Amino acid sequence: MKQVFKITYHTGKICIGKDSFGSARYFGSPNIDVVNEDFATLPKELQMDYTVRKEILWESGTATEEELFSIVISVGTEGRLCRLDASSMFAICLAGRSTTYRRQ
Repeated sequence: MKQVFKITYHTGKICIGKDSFGSARYFGSPNIDVVNEDFATLPKELQMDYTVRKEILWESGTATEEELFSIVISVGTEGRLCRLDASSMFAICLAGRSTTYRRQ
C-alpha cells in the first residue's frame, strides 16, 4: 500500500513524505540536524514529554512510484497543506533529503 503522509513535530513543523510499503513504523527521513536544533529550543518540560503525529493523507494499492511522487509534490506545493496551518513551515522529505518551504 503506497501512502503519502504528514508528520507534525512537537515544534509545529510539518514534513510531507511518502511510503512505498505502508509501514506504520516509517516516519520519513527528515534532516535530523534540523529536528535536533528545533528540539533544543523547547522548554525542558516539553523535551521530557512530546508527541510526533503521523497522518495518512493519501493511499493507493495500485499507484506507481511516479504517481506516488507526484502526489507528494502536489500536496506540498499546491496549497492543500498550507491551508491546514498557514503559519507553519513544511518540508517535503524524500530519499533522506528534505526541502523546506514557507507559505508565500
